[in-house]
Amino acid sequence: MNKYNSNFFTLLFAILLLNACKKDEHFTTAVDLEPLAYFPDSAICTATKQVPGLGSIAWKATGSALLISPENTFAVRASTYEDTVNWHLRESMGIYEIPAKKGRYVIEEVEKNNIYSAYTRFVSDGDVVNALWEIDPDKDNFVEVVALDENTQTLQVRFDVHYMMRLQGSFGRVHSERINFKNGNLTVKYSK
Repeated sequence: MNKYNSNFFTLLFAILLLNACKKDEHFTTAVDLEPLAYFPDSAICTATKQVPGLGSIAWKATGSALLISPENTFAVRASTYEDTVNWHLRESMGIYEIPAKKGRYVIEEVEKNNIYSAYTRFVSDGDVVNALWEIDPDKDNFVEVVALDENTQTLQVRFDVHYMMRLQGSFGRVHSERINFKNGNLTVKYSK
């Protein structure tokens, strides 16, 4: 009986140990929910930034847009910085190949050569990539051109984007595997 009890407890301990070692579905870290700086006198991009399993914040970033010719598509970007003294880039979220006409468009994977999006975190003076996310193709990722005025060169877009990590850098902070931007809104003067 003693031998069987010993084997039983060894087996039970091994099961508990293996169960404790299994990987969580999403690795999360609070660093991804820290508010960062933006240029307050610029076009402001707003969204709810979510880290699944951890929470969300009201996110604000400096927005910009570029009309690309002859394709007649937009590239929009929202960026945050270290603080208002050292304007070192810390985040950049971009949506590319958006048709220059009103409508709601699906954001797909980069490889599809269609509308795509990526989110990047930076370290150092804002010139070293520390993490990169691309869209989660299993989610509803979209961008909507709500308003477009060619006379004033003004663009308004709304978006929801769900990201999965593609690259975790080794230059500093560890970031969450999944990050979402919900109810995004940007009204900006675009350049050509």
